[in-house]
Amino acid sequence: MFKDDYKATFSKVTASGETHRRILNMTKENKKHRSFGGWAGKLLIAAVLVSLLTVTASAAAQNWFVTYFSKESGKPLSQGQVEFVEEHTQDISQKQTCNGYSIELKSVLSDGSNAYVVFGITAPEGVYLDRTVKEGYDPAPPQLWTFGQFIGGSAGATWNVQDDGDGIPNTQNIVYLISSGNAAFENGKTCEIHFENLIAEYENDAYAAELEKKYGYVPKLGELTEEEYAKLYPMETLVEGNWDFTITFTKSNVPVVELIDEPVDYVIEFDRPNEHVVQKTKVTSIKLSPIGSQCTFEAVGETPNGIGGEIYMKDGSIHSLSGDAIGFSSDNYSDGKLSAAKASEKYSGGMLSVPIALEDVDYVLLSNGIKLPMPELPAE
Repeated sequence: MFKDDYKATFSKVTASGETHRRILNMTKENKKHRSFGGWAGKLLIAAVLVSLLTVTASAAAQNWFVTYFSKESGKPLSQGQVEFVEEHTQDISQKQTCNGYSIELKSVLSDGSNAYVVFGITAPEGVYLDRTVKEGYDPAPPQLWTFGQFIGGSAGATWNVQDDGDGIPNTQNIVYLISSGNAAFENGKTCEIHFENLIAEYENDAYAAELEKKYGYVPKLGELTEEEYAKLYPMETLVEGNWDFTITFTKSNVPVVELIDEPVDYVIEFDRPNEHVVQKTKVTSIKLSPIGSQCTFEAVGETPNGIGGEIYMKDGSIHSLSGDAIGFSSDNYSDGKLSAAKASEKYSGGMLSVPIALEDVDYVLLSNGIKLPMPELPAE
């Protein structure tokens, strides 16, 4: 199994202590579109942790998202964006320690269907999370893996690791990006997040050089054998344990607008081995908030890709309408089981890289070329 494959198939894993064996035996999926099937009650969600961001140690907890979004966009946020983030950030302080590793639930930013959830990891002294110190390995921070459960409805998620900027090698921040098909994050609603085990993945530079000599170039992941992959990206279980957190949402009342009043045709395309798949569907809802989108569409079998497009702002800037998180709509579920009568509906959702003001949106252009004008916003 290759790194591409594991990143996309977490809904097929049952969390257990046999982490390394399970990682090496996942079935193939697409790397860039990590998707997670959802079911009421429990959903296994996990994703690769990728080092992306440096956060200043002096940043106050309520301003963490301001720093995060500024780094994501490559420029400071506007005053309006800062005010939005500060108004809707929900600060939380829950810490769990297991076998010397502490995970702290720090803060949440949500629109009712999408949520950014920030955690902090603290390893024992002497453990390096911010860089690799193993001889012959890439010195960049190791990628971190964990199994997790989201309990509280149908959802899909990814997460990524962020340097917390405190200069201490055994600490990192993690940002969860979760999209729900049943508005699981509205004010007053509660969800639980469960972590199990923590694994570090390294890159063996010395072996990469051997592979380059063997093939004459650096092979792509799909060109490696499982044995070559395991040697190129060795994994180490840092700790076995469990960490549990509960979130009760209190600041999710952000503005949300529906972009369509009738179904629109859409084509979903993706690749299987030796096959390019084209599937026609109908989009029944596209909701947009300042931090994310939520789309509902008719399921037509396997759909690893969601509804994508671009958001065009009046100032000429463009934002991606992500469709990475895929799952069944919550209406399809009863007592944790898929209802055959409603099994035709799915959702896709995604987070924006930086908050936007809905009144500054000009239009949304779907990937199939359909242009959706921004409707008139309700009076505040």
